[in-house]
Amino acid sequence: MNNLSGRLDNLELQNLQLMDQHELGVADLPEIGSKSLVSKILNERDRQLTRQHIDALSRRINISPALFFST
Repeated sequence: MNNLSGRLDNLELQNLQLMDQHELGVADLPEIGSKSLVSKILNERDRQLTRQHIDALSRRINISPALFFST
């Protein structure tokens, strides 16, 4: 596994943990978009979080945007 792949796996795990901690489902994230889009991002199907998504989610759950980029 290369370093980038490892970071993406870690990021996916962190995002799922954040959703679980805040009891959020795909329908609970209008900051990102439709349920379909949220599902695609979470399942890494041709979509990724944008800077705007990260900013909005960070404000909503009161965390630093840097947490989305930690390794």
